[in-house]
Amino acid sequence: MIAIILLVIGFIVTSLSAASLWQALRLYLVGRRVSGILVNWRYTYHHQWLGNGLYKEFRHFHPVVRFEVPGCSHHEVVSELAYDRPDWPADRPFTVRYDSANPKDATVDPLAPTWIFPAVFLIAGFIILYAGLRH
Repeated sequence: MIAIILLVIGFIVTSLSAASLWQALRLYLVGRRVSGILVNWRYTYHHQWLGNGLYKEFRHFHPVVRFEVPGCSHHEVVSELAYDRPDWPADRPFTVRYDSANPKDATVDPLAPTWIFPAVFLIAGFIILYAGLRH
């Protein structure tokens, strides 16, 4: 019975992680690369009351990058990575990867932060599957 439970859990974790990893890697494998420029910042604000009575504020800035695809259409993409307000000037260059079939599907984020989390869970899923097969 434990082997079946491990196999089911391993299959679910592996399949969900593989799908998430593909989403993270897809634009880097099949997307086109163009140069874009910083045009604005998207601001996010979070606050939290800590257990010791202190109040903590979190302010993050996401770069908004404009890029042009062949055919002279302009698009904007907001980075999913947040920064503490850097002193980057407007028109700072960013590399953008986009899907040529759907240019609105684009990213300016570097590869490493987006694939590590799903890759770790994919490995964990394989370990659970292996444990289920060996049990």
